[in-house]
Amino acid sequence: MFENMEKERFMVLVLSIGVMLFFIGIASYIVLGPSTEEYLIPQQVSSILKLTGMSLICISLIVGGFFIEGMDKDIRTLLLIFGVIFLLLSIFVLSSSR
Repeated sequence: MFENMEKERFMVLVLSIGVMLFFIGIASYIVLGPSTEEYLIPQQVSSILKLTGMSLICISLIVGGFFIEGMDKDIRTLLLIFGVIFLLLSIFVLSSSR
């Protein structure tokens, strides 16, 4: 039982870090100023942080849905569904970006 709580806490920790990185990526684009064709650093930094946050969210949801045994079956299924949805969204964002 103690192991399951550690896995759940770790999943929540990674989820929170992913969400924070995503919003830090949004804020970094605003703080660094507008990007131009020659000055692409704000867009690149923002993209790296946002996609890292989204990937952490996807990984923690999918892995949490597979490996946490102490949770209800319905909650585990929802974690897997949302993880796959976020994964598909991030793939779509990567393929549609420049």
